[in-house]
Amino acid sequence: MSGIYGLSGSGMDIDDLVKGMMKTQQAKYDKLYKQKTVQTWKKEAYNDIYKSAYKFRYNTLTDYKLQSNMSAKATSSADSSVVTAKALGDAVQMTHDVSVKQLASSAYLQSKEKITRGDSEARAKTIEDAQNTYIKKAQEGKADEAQQAYETAYNAAISTNPDDEDAAKAAGNNAKQAFLDQIAIDVHDDAVKAGEDAGKAYDQSTSITLSDIAGTIRPSGAEDTDIALAFSIDDGINGKKYVKYTYKELEDGKTLNDLVSDINKLGTNVQASYDNNNDSFSLYNKIGGENNKIELNIESNFSQTTSDGKTVDYTVSEAAMKKSANFVNNLHLAQYNSETKELGEAKSFTAVDGKYNSIEQTGKSAIAIIDGKEYTSESNSITAGSVIYTLNKVSSTDSSGKPESTKVTINSDTDTIVKYVKKFVEDYNTLLDQINTQIYAEYDSTYLPLTDDEKSEMTDEQIKKWEEKSKTGLLSKDSILKDTVNQMRSALGSIISGTGNDYNSFASLGITTTDYTEHGKIELDEEKLRKALDKDPDAVYKIFVNSTDSDGESGIIQKLSDTMNSALAKIKSQAGTTADVDDQSYVGSKIDRLNDQMTTLKARMEKQQTSLYKRFNAMETAIAQMNQQASYLTSAFGS
Repeated sequence: MSGIYGLSGSGMDIDDLVKGMMKTQQAKYDKLYKQKTVQTWKKEAYNDIYKSAYKFRYNTLTDYKLQSNMSAKATSSADSSVVTAKALGDAVQMTHDVSVKQLASSAYLQSKEKITRGDSEARAKTIEDAQNTYIKKAQEGKADEAQQAYETAYNAAISTNPDDEDAAKAAGNNAKQAFLDQIAIDVHDDAVKAGEDAGKAYDQSTSITLSDIAGTIRPSGAEDTDIALAFSIDDGINGKKYVKYTYKELEDGKTLNDLVSDINKLGTNVQASYDNNNDSFSLYNKIGGENNKIELNIESNFSQTTSDGKTVDYTVSEAAMKKSANFVNNLHLAQYNSETKELGEAKSFTAVDGKYNSIEQTGKSAIAIIDGKEYTSESNSITAGSVIYTLNKVSSTDSSGKPESTKVTINSDTDTIVKYVKKFVEDYNTLLDQINTQIYAEYDSTYLPLTDDEKSEMTDEQIKKWEEKSKTGLLSKDSILKDTVNQMRSALGSIISGTGNDYNSFASLGITTTDYTEHGKIELDEEKLRKALDKDPDAVYKIFVNSTDSDGESGIIQKLSDTMNSALAKIKSQAGTTADVDDQSYVGSKIDRLNDQMTTLKARMEKQQTSLYKRFNAMETAIAQMNQQASYLTSAFGS
């Protein structure tokens, strides 16, 4: 509360007086603040332990339950060019006989030669018609219409000879010059400029329109929305999907790249691509196997479902069907043989009584004989007996035509197992160190948290060192942490029954505790571990996991997991898992109560302080009035 003091001449430092009178209450508040801060830091320390224990339980220990890690297997192939393999943890150590009869392949169609463009006679007519329109519109001064006509003629001209880029450019430029030469001298300036600006750089990838390939010219009476080009694609899984274009879309310049994009949006496993450099179009089914295919069909009627769920029926005229067949045939799609690495003969549509045949290629399934049993797969990967075989090449055949077998041997991967055991020792010791650091740290009660007033009298470095001391030992000799460590040590010292031999404990594998001064840390005798693995390659897995125990006794990893589950539950109950104080934990509730006490005390202090300032204000006012009266009397009697 603000006040005006000293005008009365009392000479009293009111702020200092009020502060002194509030000292007892401030001390109570500071005590609550320090208690709250200690509990907040203690909660943070518990939370740090919780995070580490949680990660150890749900990430680290999970890795050591995996048979692929703790019972790792190494594989070798007598001929890796034919077959390679990767063994899972539960694979039996033995030698397998593998014969590859057939490799898997995907359905794949590719242009066998450069794409054929459409009818040159029809194209020449397009040029002539466009030229006449250009001249007429230019003479009429209609620049936009003239330019549109010119562009139609120019594009038609440059695609008359796609195999010779220079000749194509020359054809286009000659057409342009011819138009300009025939325009009357008094042609509107804008029309001339439109013709001159219409020159386009020849770019095969964008100038190859679908009309160029199909040779599509709109029949008399055909509407803009009539189907001009359409065919279906079936991948063997998702059914027929259709690509279609109207006459208007073709005349607007739909390109081969547009077709690629539209096919790839159909939602099938068939992917299209166009190689501009080699002028080659391809269709590829991403999924291999004999049940997957690429099938193209041309039909007079088909239906499609729109995005809003409506079914729309389409009719394809005989002329459009013919142009669609011509379009696909001009792509020269041929079957690719993945074994010979060659293209077969180009496939084509032909019509019989108005109906067109299908163009189809199916994939191949991989076929391999493993230990006398035949397996098939859509890919060149086959899993049998916990071994994943990768087929690379068809096996050679003997004199009788029977495929020769390749030996694939499965052995224990000792180096990998040792690596994981070493990592376990490191991970375990890291968590134990963190917990023991809290348990065995000495707490010094003289280093309580600092208030803002206390910090104001110290340097930043002094504050930092003080708070480090204040936070040290907050969980010293904590019963939850001590119990957790004892249970961890007990789990590691367990004797595991059902292993079938003398390797039934961590100690038998060479994992033992270090000197007592390190409070339960463990170490590994690698030589002893390797000897154990030589005698029993599954010794580590049995002791760590013990999934074969008929009595249901768990392995050491599960015992540790149970210990961590218990510890996590206790820590959560004691201090929660985050800084949130509303977590119903013991420490969180304690902080919450301290906050309430501090709020209540703060309100009381503010009320008391306000009352004190009011009293001092009244005193100052009274003194000032008395001084004024004394001055008046002195002045009156003195005169």
